[in-house]
Amino acid sequence: MKVGYSRRALAQLDDIYDYIAADDLAVAAAVIRRIESIVFLIGRFPAMGRPTGLADIRAMSARPYPYVIFYKVMSERDEIRILRVRHMARGS
Repeated sequence: MKVGYSRRALAQLDDIYDYIAADDLAVAAAVIRRIESIVFLIGRFPAMGRPTGLADIRAMSARPYPYVIFYKVMSERDEIRILRVRHMARGS
């Protein structure tokens, strides 16, 4: 399935990078790479995340980092939409 990002998710990724990069550029890059690798897997295996209770929306952890990727499976469009990327401490 193809993968797309909401504007909100893209802004959150930028915020995550900027926040971490203020202390350590290498760690910031590693976190973003990990999130991107999870997104790649979601595109190949859409059911790998846990259901959230909302229609067609699933969540997947970006362990070992404390971020959760929320995404919607849009089977009729053969697409995964990344909706949000949140720190675990912030909730959904």
